Amino acid sequence: MSTSRRDARRREILLAAAGVLAARDDAGMAEVAAAVGLARGTLYRYFPTRESLLRALEAAANEEAGRRLAEANLDQVPVEEALARVTRALVAVGEHFIVLLRERRPPEPGFTAPLGALIERGRDGGQVRSDVPVACLVESLLVLVGACVRTGQAAGMGSEDISSTALRLFLTGARPPPS
Repeated sequence: MSTSRRDARRREILLAAAGVLAARDDAGMAEVAAAVGLARGTLYRYFPTRESLLRALEAAANEEAGRRLAEANLDQVPVEEALARVTRALVAVGEHFIVLLRERRPPEPGFTAPLGALIERGRDGGQVRSDVPVACLVESLLVLVGACVRTGQAAGMGSEDISSTALRLFLTGARPPPS
């Protein structure tokens, strides 16, 4: 099998695995193989263990989210618009992102650093509360987006509605308390 064909099959497996694992976190390799239409033995040639599959999903989620966040030009727009862009980028990563959160695998610093910088900028400008640690706000945003993706998709919401809901919920809690 050519390298490009193997890479395409690997991506296909990761997409199917993300969907299966987002729907049911204890799903096994047999369910992933069935979802992609492969024999379990073939799946094991690509990912010898469930852990290797999860590591690949983690890498894919981090890479895709990092790429989307870099493209969002967060430092060139007002804080609320930047938070909206962050939310849309994470919702677009969708099921990969849910699996990453559910497995309690922390996103890579390259993924979270822009979020921390954005929240710091929001603090400096008075748009984001300063009485909660930045790391707590970053993780809260990530978990909130993940929860909205999972439950919003199940409720038939589209990505824009999911993004808007997650952003409104975050901003309501992240705004500084009235003086």
